[in-house]
Amino acid sequence: MAKIESSDEGDRLRHAFTNLEQAKFSKDDILEHLEFRSAGPPYYSAFEIPSERNEMVKIGKKGKAVDRFYLLDRWWRGKDAGTFKKIAAAFPEVWGMKPVDRIKAQKSWESEMLNDRLDAIRESGTRYNDALDRISSVYMEKDLVILRQKRVIACTTTAAAKYVQLLKSVYPGVLLVEEAGEILESHILTALSPDTKQLILIGDHKQLRPKVHHDLSVEKGDGYDFNRSLFERLVLRGYPHHSLHQQHRMRPELAEFVRDLTYPDLVDADKTKNRPDIRGLQKNVVFLNHTQHEVDMEHVPDWKDNASPSSKRNPFEAKMILKCIRYLGQQDYKTDNIVVLTPYLGQLRLLMDELGKDSDPILNDLDSHDLVRAGLMPAETAKVAKPRIRISTIDNFQGEEQDLVLVSLTRSNSRRDIGFMSSPQRLNVLLSRARDGLILVGDAETFMGSKKGGELWTRFVGMLKDKSYIFDGLPVKCERHPKRLALLKNPEDFEHECPDGGCKEPCGSFVELWSTQVSTELSSSLGSFGNAVRAHRRVQMPEWSLAKAQMPQKQLEADLKLQETRDKEKARHEAEIVDLDLQIHLIHEQNKEKETAKERANALELKKQDLEAAKLHTKGTFARATPKETINPAVGTTSDEPSSTDSNASTRQDLKSKREKSEPEVEWERQKDIEGASNDAIDCLMRLTGLESVKERFLQIKAKIEAVARKAIDVKKERLGVIMLGNPGTGKSHRGQ
Repeated sequence: MAKIESSDEGDRLRHAFTNLEQAKFSKDDILEHLEFRSAGPPYYSAFEIPSERNEMVKIGKKGKAVDRFYLLDRWWRGKDAGTFKKIAAAFPEVWGMKPVDRIKAQKSWESEMLNDRLDAIRESGTRYNDALDRISSVYMEKDLVILRQKRVIACTTTAAAKYVQLLKSVYPGVLLVEEAGEILESHILTALSPDTKQLILIGDHKQLRPKVHHDLSVEKGDGYDFNRSLFERLVLRGYPHHSLHQQHRMRPELAEFVRDLTYPDLVDADKTKNRPDIRGLQKNVVFLNHTQHEVDMEHVPDWKDNASPSSKRNPFEAKMILKCIRYLGQQDYKTDNIVVLTPYLGQLRLLMDELGKDSDPILNDLDSHDLVRAGLMPAETAKVAKPRIRISTIDNFQGEEQDLVLVSLTRSNSRRDIGFMSSPQRLNVLLSRARDGLILVGDAETFMGSKKGGELWTRFVGMLKDKSYIFDGLPVKCERHPKRLALLKNPEDFEHECPDGGCKEPCGSFVELWSTQVSTELSSSLGSFGNAVRAHRRVQMPEWSLAKAQMPQKQLEADLKLQETRDKEKARHEAEIVDLDLQIHLIHEQNKEKETAKERANALELKKQDLEAAKLHTKGTFARATPKETINPAVGTTSDEPSSTDSNASTRQDLKSKREKSEPEVEWERQKDIEGASNDAIDCLMRLTGLESVKERFLQIKAKIEAVARKAIDVKKERLGVIMLGNPGTGKSHRGQ
C-alpha cells in the first residue's frame, strides 16, 4: 500500500509541476479560480452567461455565437456587457471598473493562481515525502534487524550523515575514524550520538588537510580554518595521542627526507633496507633541474590554488617525463610499477596527451572529476579507462604508494611564484609516496625564491645538494657497461646518448636476441614504444639457445605444417563425438515417446471401461467386473493378464530420476499427463515440502473414490479424510483418518 500511495502522490506532484510550467493561464483556469474566490467583488457571477431556454443559442454582433467567455473577453478589453445589459446593471462594482483597475485585477488573479499552484506543489511534495518516509521506515526496520546482529558497522562519513537515525537506533558505543586528518570536523560530529562512549581517531595531521574553498582554509589566514580537522585541532591543543614511528614503505634514502622535514622520530623497518638500486640510473633519488618556464592556461582556474588566476602547464617537463618512462621501460620496469604525479590540473591534462601517444593513461575518479569540472576533459571520456600508466595529482594520490614515482613540479617563472606548493603538507605527501625510487623534474630556483614556502623548499633543496641528488638532466648509466655514464638534459638526448635504453658502446661477442616474452609484456604495458625495447639488453645465451635461434627456416615451416595437421585431426575427432552424442539423444527421445504412447493407450482403455460401467449402471444392471476390467494401477489391483502397473511404476521411476521429485509427486504428474486428472488442491499439496506420507494418503483416497464410483458402490456411510498437524517445512506431521 505504501508503494501504491507513493506512486499516486508522485503522479500528483508531476501534474502540479506541469501546471506550474505552463506559460499562461487559460480562460478556463481564470473562471474556475473566480468561481471559488470568496474575497472581492462577485466576478464569476458578473461573467456568467445566462442559459437560454429550449437549447437556444445566443447570437452576438456579426452573427457570431456567444460562448461562455463572451463577458470575460469584453471586460478584459475595457468594454461594456454588450447584449447582456441586465447583467452589467446587476453587478455595477465589476462592470463599472476602469480599464486600469481591470488590468490590476487580472494580474492579482494570476498571482493568486500561481500561489495556488505553488501550494499544490508544496502539499503534493509533502505527501510524497511522507509516503517515501513510510516506505523507508519499513526498510529501516529490516536493516535494523541486520545491524543489531553485527558487532562492527563500517561506512563512509557521507553514509554516516545520511543514515544517522538508523545508526543511532543501534546505539553504537565506539566510533572509530580512519584517515581522520583528511575529514572535516563537521563530518565527524554528525557521526556522534548520545550513546557514543569512546571516539578513536587514526590519521596524520602533517599531511594534506580536508578539501574546502581556499577562502575558508587555514592557508588563507582569515581565521575560518574549515579545513582543520578535529584530529589536527586536538593534537595542536595538546590532547593526549600516540604516534607510530616505524615505517615499512620507503627505502632509507627516501625516508631520510621526511625524517628531517616532518617526522624526526621515524624509524626504518628492516624490509626497507638493502633493496636493489634502480636499474639504469646513477642515483635512486634524482632532482632534474631546469629553467624552462611554465605556461598559463587562461580561463582554466585551478580550484585548489585560488591564489593563482589560472592553472599551469609545462611542456618541457611533460616531454621529459615521457622520455623517462620510456627509458625505465627499457630497463624492464613495467608501467604497473610507475606513477606520475603533478600538482596542477593543466599539467595533468598535458601529461595525459603526451603519454596517450604511446600508452593509455589512467586516472582515479577524483582526478577525472576535477578535469571534467575544469573543462579539460569531456564527461564521457572520464568513463573510458584502459589502465596502462597511472597519472594523478599529488592531492588525490594521498594514502597510496608506488615503486617508482615521477613528479612534474610544473612551476617555473621569473616571479618565483609556486602557489599552493608552498604547503608543507603537500611536500610531505609528495616525498612519502615512493617505495624504491623518486625522480623530480622542476625549477629549483623558482621554488627556493618563493616568498611563501621558499624557506621550506630551500631546506629541502639543500638536503638534495648534500646528497648529490640534483642534476641538470637525468643521470643514466648502462647496465652492461657501468662505467658508461650520461646526463640527458633534453628529450633529444635520450635517443642520441642511450639508444634503446643502453649506451653507444658495442657489446662484443654477445649475441643480440629479442625475447618474445619480454617484447609482448613491454608492448602491452608501454604501447607503441614497447617495440623499441630490444637492441641493447643483450644476454649471453647457452649453446642450445643459440642453436635454436639459428634454426633453419625449413624446419620452422615443417613444425608449422605438423601443427596444422594435428589441429585438423583434433577438430575431426571432436565433430565425430558431437555426432554420436546426437544419435544417442535421438534414440533416448524415441524410446521415451514409445513409453508415453503405451501409457496413453492404457489410460484410454481404462476410460472406455469406465464408460461401459457407467452405461450398465444407467440401465440398472450391475455386474462385478472381471480382473481385466478392474485394472486400476492407483489402487494396486492385480489380474492374470499383464497389468499396466509395472509400466506405470517404471514410468514413475523414470520421472523421479529425471525430475528429482518424490514418489507421490511423480504419480500425480503421471495422472495429469496421461489420465487428464486435474485438482487445484492436490497441486497446492504437492508443492509443500516434508509431507510425503500425507501426499501418498491423498492419492490413495482419490484412487479409492474413483474405483468405487466406477463400480457404482454406495459410500455414503463411509467417511474419508486427512488431518494435518505440525509444521509443513520440517517434514514432521501426523495424519489421521
